[in-house]
Amino acid sequence: MTVTLGLFLMATGASLGALDTSKPLGEPLGPPVRDGYVYTHSYEHVDVWVDVSTKETVLVREGDTDGDGLPNLWENRNFGGETNAVGTQEVTRKGGN
Repeated sequence: MTVTLGLFLMATGASLGALDTSKPLGEPLGPPVRDGYVYTHSYEHVDVWVDVSTKETVLVREGDTDGDGLPNLWENRNFGGETNAVGTQEVTRKGGN
């Protein structure tokens, strides 16, 4: 069974509120991941982050929000946020700079 964003949000009890869900998500890149009260689920075009204790929901979409030349999804998946890395920063295998 493919887990859609709607099923994922229903299962976690979260809501998207006024967030734009009109753009396609793409295929899931694996099952949702749980870490305490926080669930994350990555799709081809968006990452979803839900804290079920607060019902806070965040969508990180494709693009380059901070204009540093690094895609939002890559920054989110590797640095924990779409503006957390700098395009000129060198990264080692250990994640340092």
